[in-house]
Amino acid sequence: MFEKQNFTDVLKEDISNNISKDCSVNFLSYSVNHNYTVIIEQQKYFCRIYRPHKESRKSIEAEFDFINFLNQNSVKAAAPVGFSSNDIIREVKLSNNVYHYAFFNFIEGDIVLKDKWDLHFINLWGKTLGKFHACSKKYRSPSAQDRRPWNELEWSSVTQLVKNISNLTTDQKTILLKEWEQSIYFFNQLPTSEDYFGLVHYDFHTGNLIKTNSDLIIIDFDDCCRHWFGWDFAMPLHRLSNGHMSNTNLELKNEFIKAYKAETSLPEEIEKNLKVFERIRHLFMLSWLSMRKNEDKWKNIFPNYLKFHIKYLEAFPKLLV
Repeated sequence: MFEKQNFTDVLKEDISNNISKDCSVNFLSYSVNHNYTVIIEQQKYFCRIYRPHKESRKSIEAEFDFINFLNQNSVKAAAPVGFSSNDIIREVKLSNNVYHYAFFNFIEGDIVLKDKWDLHFINLWGKTLGKFHACSKKYRSPSAQDRRPWNELEWSSVTQLVKNISNLTTDQKTILLKEWEQSIYFFNQLPTSEDYFGLVHYDFHTGNLIKTNSDLIIIDFDDCCRHWFGWDFAMPLHRLSNGHMSNTNLELKNEFIKAYKAETSLPEEIEKNLKVFERIRHLFMLSWLSMRKNEDKWKNIFPNYLKFHIKYLEAFPKLLV
């Protein structure tokens, strides 16, 4: 299994042979990709080993093009780093498989924990998303088409989700499929003009934001895709609630939206349906977890997430009012 792979030795060998012998490699974390800290000639970098078959080389190149565009337009994001003009995406071989990997600037700072989420931080969080979306609306590079649209992500198939879960009743499967049908209907009603639709981060929670002095630096664009901008509100709304799709703290939510709207427009059709985006994201998250339910990191999380999600859908079967 990919999660069990250890890339430390092959990474160090490739760096030593092709970049610098003055290097060290240390495992950092695993979520979907393998993440390492790498020190090359006393400079620290973040290193990501991409999960096989998740993104093509062209898609990774498109991710980097977008990140560079953001940085050129006053949106601060952890930038990819190359050590020559042709090696910004490198390859290593392990167990007869070839894996892409890349370096990023290592951001020294802090993840802001929930007990520190005062109005000042919420304002900064909302402004950062607003600046990001304002920039995305201006992004015209053809490479944007190399990032997948939302409905081509592997976890966007709820029919596959139902197949992946063996312990659901017929009624529960029907509820999930009904939710999916309503989600598709909702998306089909939304415009795809530049104010509504573009490249989103997809996972805009505070774990993917590093605070340095007064700035928030955005990291982890791995799931960046073409979607409606309302999607990037779903995770903040979820984190501002007290539990699984419970009531969001209205004071903090309103501050977040006000700060966002100070940077870019928020169409009424998006703003009035932010709760719908949050709910659909939970459905996609359930599908994502079902694909990871045998991996050590997720296997204990999935059953509880499934239980709470089904319980919520049984209580509130209608997605759209």
